[in-house]
Amino acid sequence: MKQAQCVQQCEKEVCNVKNDKAEVVKQQLAERFVNCLDEKQVEWSKGWKSIGGACNGISNRKYSGINRFLLTFYSQEEKYEGNRFYTFNQIKDKGYHLENAKGKGIPVIYPMFNYFKDGSTEFSDRKIVGVAKKSEMIRNREATESNFKWAYASVKYVFSEDLVKEIVKDPQQHVYSDDEKLKFLKGFMKETGVDFFQSKINVRCYYVPSEHRIVSPPDNHFYSKEAMLSTLAHEIAHSTSKGLDREVSGEFGSEEYAKEELRAEIASAYICAELGIDTSMNENNNVAYIQSWSTAIKDNYKYLEDAIKDADKICNYVIEKGEVYQNKSLNKQLQKEYQTPSKEHKEKESERDL
Repeated sequence: MKQAQCVQQCEKEVCNVKNDKAEVVKQQLAERFVNCLDEKQVEWSKGWKSIGGACNGISNRKYSGINRFLLTFYSQEEKYEGNRFYTFNQIKDKGYHLENAKGKGIPVIYPMFNYFKDGSTEFSDRKIVGVAKKSEMIRNREATESNFKWAYASVKYVFSEDLVKEIVKDPQQHVYSDDEKLKFLKGFMKETGVDFFQSKINVRCYYVPSEHRIVSPPDNHFYSKEAMLSTLAHEIAHSTSKGLDREVSGEFGSEEYAKEELRAEIASAYICAELGIDTSMNENNNVAYIQSWSTAIKDNYKYLEDAIKDADKICNYVIEKGEVYQNKSLNKQLQKEYQTPSKEHKEKESERDL
């Protein structure tokens, strides 16, 4: 019994060390983000253009949560163009080679879980599995959520496809036109009941929670189409407060108001990355907010972590609802085409009548 307890205690200490590594990664991210805010001010999110969002180059599984932010933020700093990332072993297994990659690995955090079979709680009976394996087991009905308990956070390093010699840009990657980007954002608003109102007397874009309405100046008020799209994405992020049941009642200048602005800024950067919208002309940043974010994050790095978690939910919600509307529109179009006889069909019908 004593030996089993000693083993269990040692394993817990190992888990604590691994969790500490993950916390160090989060702290370092917060420090670099604060430095970026202090140096770049309103330009902190410029260049967040990575079509489709960060994903694993082998499985194509998209990164989420803090890993999405880690990869997007560090990619921006390094000016990477690709959105696919590989572990060293994945690169090696494929026979690929890294080029000029020394010190360029980006840390990602992998949650690890204790899997207990058939309700067992004995530490000796458990098996360590990653989040992907956990999801697979639940999906295949090999286990339920109750079979898993948090173990620790593992830190691994991945490399951008820009650093892999043999990899060329994915030719299958869809690049949205400006019209498609706007259509997608408008589709989200229609699907979620957001009233979109453009006014000639307006000089700024904003969301009215009590009316679930986004008010915007006309398109020609913006410096470019991309500026209009990235600014609209920011207000759309605010509008998700209704669908995600998020409180946004903080007054202008308050801490809660500033926190909501940070959520919306990160979420809109994600949305723009997913759709390939250039954020370099984003007109929504405010120096006063940025200074308050910097101070808050310096006081507690978890302020940034909480905002990242919320931003992840916001982006996923926008993409999901936007795709739902897209599919509905496509089905309506196909139905219309099916019900409307083609010119060739009409001619054949006419010939038969003769």
